Amino acid sequence: MRPHLVSWFDGGGRGTGGGSCEVLALLHDAAKQQLLVAGNDGVIRVFAVPSYELLGAHKGHSEAVTCLALDGNFVFSGSEDTSVGVWNSVSASYKGTRLKSLEGHSRAVTAVAVLPDSGVVL
Repeated sequence: MRPHLVSWFDGGGRGTGGGSCEVLALLHDAAKQQLLVAGNDGVIRVFAVPSYELLGAHKGHSEAVTCLALDGNFVFSGSEDTSVGVWNSVSASYKGTRLKSLEGHSRAVTAVAVLPDSGVVL
């Protein structure tokens, strides 16, 4: 398949459901065939690929979510609220609260990475 652009933030029940959220981070989980979309509303939405059906959302950040990373069964999110959230990526409902909040930054977290097989979050 050739790479192509898909327009699905049309406000008609697809995408963020109205287009009022600025998208700041995307993460494709090929193993689960899901797309995670995060933005300035502090919510991480989980969509099925290729249907783009909204499966659910992770809520817990008080400010914009600026970055996402995946490691096994966990999603990590950095936010302007100065925290890194740890979420379960195998949840059936995607409505759970954060498993953990990593605190200690004095400014917005704009990048997050996980060293494979070590659990070290950068």
